[in-house]
Amino acid sequence: AGGNIADACAAATAFAEQNPESYEALSDYGYANPTFTATDLCPVLAIQPAATPEPAATAEAPAATATEPITPILTLTATTDVSAVAPVLSGTDGELPACPTTLDGYASVLPAVIAVSEADPLVVETWLRLCDGMADDRGGMLLADFNGDGREDALFLPTIVSDLGFGPGGAQGAILIYHGNDSGGYDLVYSPDVYGQPTLLAVEDLNGDGAIDIAWTVEGCSTFCVKEVQIVTWDADAGDYVSIIEPGATIAEGTASVEALPEGSLGTGMQLLLTGGVSGTPEGGLEVDHTESWQSLDGQPFRRLSWLYNRETAGNDCLGLRLVEADVTLQAADVLGYAPAIEQYRAALDPALRACSIHGVPAIEELKLLQGLATFRLIQAQTLAGDDTAAAQDLAALQQGQPDSGFAQAAEAWLAAIQGGADPAAACLALQPIFDKETLTWQITDHFGINHPALAPEQVCFVPRDGE
Repeated sequence: AGGNIADACAAATAFAEQNPESYEALSDYGYANPTFTATDLCPVLAIQPAATPEPAATAEAPAATATEPITPILTLTATTDVSAVAPVLSGTDGELPACPTTLDGYASVLPAVIAVSEADPLVVETWLRLCDGMADDRGGMLLADFNGDGREDALFLPTIVSDLGFGPGGAQGAILIYHGNDSGGYDLVYSPDVYGQPTLLAVEDLNGDGAIDIAWTVEGCSTFCVKEVQIVTWDADAGDYVSIIEPGATIAEGTASVEALPEGSLGTGMQLLLTGGVSGTPEGGLEVDHTESWQSLDGQPFRRLSWLYNRETAGNDCLGLRLVEADVTLQAADVLGYAPAIEQYRAALDPALRACSIHGVPAIEELKLLQGLATFRLIQAQTLAGDDTAAAQDLAALQQGQPDSGFAQAAEAWLAAIQGGADPAAACLALQPIFDKETLTWQITDHFGINHPALAPEQVCFVPRDGE
């Protein structure tokens, strides 16, 4: 590296002279506003040096392992002594590549940037910033061993802003993972489709299986912005990065974070928390924030285990929202058991809960539909838990309160089918014509806006994960 700031600035100036677009934009602000030349980008200041302190021992940074979390470098100010890391770049062989003209161009150019900079993060950061592939609020990079072969790998998230970008303010980025090879170079091994602005979330062992996992969010926008979380890990047998999170880890106008598991959790490793979120449509509606926990069970893909609305937020006493919580719990019954879902569906029948449709459905009609759905799902959970007696009692109550409803008809047919030996999947298939005809049975769940999951007609009748 050499530690010579003048030499480092000379390298930056040479790059700027070959790429005038990196400084010409700074001269576009009119009279009385200073113009910039290539040499102005990296001025060498004559500053009287302070007294040299006694040298202190510097510990080498440990190699990244699955048991030692890697801190994501988002702004890439990762070094403690800038003068000690700026390499001397001279001659044709030491010239940094020209800036790519498109986002797609970064994939082929970045290995050369790593080579010329000798994998120095400060130089790579400078190049990315000069090329506008990175700024304080977008883009990033991390150098570490991701696949456990002892060689340094590289992760880049180049992100530009354009009229065609899907992210906030037109941001559009890429995910590029390179593996170090035997010759000292880098091979691109993973580059998924990205529609929006990617942000690195975590790089560590997230599911407790001893291997490094890589998590990021992609934020895409239309009338509102939605974040989607992706988590991958290297599969040596497949020779590729594979996803270790189930679909659906999205939140509108919310946040995603990786946190320690609370005491008593069923998962292993860490948990993914999705919090906040816009509740309602772009034109307005429910504004009740929630928190959902995604966990990995024994190293299996992350899945949603809980969904809870903020009980301190006005409007949380909505029957439709309490059904969302119960539905998520029922989906996790294979690990939680049916008792928690039964309790939540029973609580959803509390007459104190109110109607809150954002589409103007009369309150009496909305509550009748949602109470019918809650009772049907309650009867399903009771039957699957082996409590046919409780299921029969609740069926009788439903038939008395809503004798002509599609839910009463479906619940009676469900109970008869299960008691007759049918498996849940077959029983639900037989009920599907009821929900196809009685469209309000599922359309009512789509009356609460963004971040409040709605049911499709084929989802009204719950089928366990194993189908049995």
